Amino acid sequence: MDYLDKLLADYGAVLTDTHLVFTNGDHGSAYINFRVFADKPIILNRFARDLAKQIFSKGLHTGDPLPIFIGPETLGRDLARLVALNCHDLVMPGARSQFEFQSIFPLIEDQCGEKVAKFRDNLEFAQHVPGRRFIYVDDIFNNSSTFDAVKYLIESLGGTIFAACAVVNRQPARNTAEALGVEHLIALKDVNFESFPPDKCPLCAANVPMRKSPGHGAAWLAKNPGYPFIE
Repeated sequence: MDYLDKLLADYGAVLTDTHLVFTNGDHGSAYINFRVFADKPIILNRFARDLAKQIFSKGLHTGDPLPIFIGPETLGRDLARLVALNCHDLVMPGARSQFEFQSIFPLIEDQCGEKVAKFRDNLEFAQHVPGRRFIYVDDIFNNSSTFDAVKYLIESLGGTIFAACAVVNRQPARNTAEALGVEHLIALKDVNFESFPPDKCPLCAANVPMRKSPGHGAAWLAKNPGYPFIE
């Protein structure tokens, strides 16, 4: 995906030679910051279109009833909706029909250091879950903690996530279909960024300044006063 590499570079989405904290608490020296695309629907739609093409080519969009697309708030939510729209256009190009894909989204909360997914009560998404099959959509697979939270939510309500897709898989050796517990895994790009447990981080040992953001460096710095940092 040459265009994806170019977009990541052009918008400064890839940070290297730095020191930051990932969602699961591990440290690393490289990061992909997808938030730079949060206000760019045309770019997000291009990612979604390529994901939809792969979903379509594998026949994952079929079934009776049709699968439901689900993505965590916020970028996952936006991408899931766009993937659903692009799948519709691939099936019925330029036409309106009863061939309608649904897209829903959960909120992700941090509870005692663990991610928990839940639906807004006023949207009544939970009623769509029992007995249905889902395709999970997100911007990036890091350590799969968000995916695991959404999968637990769906299964607890009687549904099944059978496929997962993301623009980037940051740990392809770890984030496999088997490890995620799905039949199909799609990523437009695989990258291999090293990560280290905090107590075994060579960057900390070398006193490399911690980046406050993106990532979760600010929270780590609050617990490690006096450590050098950069904004």
